Amino acid sequence: MQVNLNFNKWFSFFTFNHAYSFLFGMLGAMFITFIVDSIHPNQKEIATVNINQIIRQFSQTKAKKDISEEALKNETRAFGKNIEETLKEFSRRYNLVLIPTEAVIAGCHDYTSVIMKEIMDKR
Repeated sequence: MQVNLNFNKWFSFFTFNHAYSFLFGMLGAMFITFIVDSIHPNQKEIATVNINQIIRQFSQTKAKKDISEEALKNETRAFGKNIEETLKEFSRRYNLVLIPTEAVIAGCHDYTSVIMKEIMDKR
């Protein structure tokens, strides 16, 4: 009986004005979501990067230098970490999905030279 009385109190409080307010509020929220989504789309562009070329460039510069085996291992490890961080940062900054050049036949913009420049600037 107590539950029925509580339900009747709540239901008498709820009027058609509340229903209209709720519906127009939802309509307004949908409209705002539509406007925001059309202004700032979350679609990412697909771009390529030639990792092999970047590694080859690093290997050629290190082959010219006369350094110890241990120093070469340390620089190679640091370079690999630098590549990974640079690619993640670049992808996030420009809203890109980066894939290897070898995986794409045609139709994507290649960012290898830009990324290579950023990697060399960080060193």
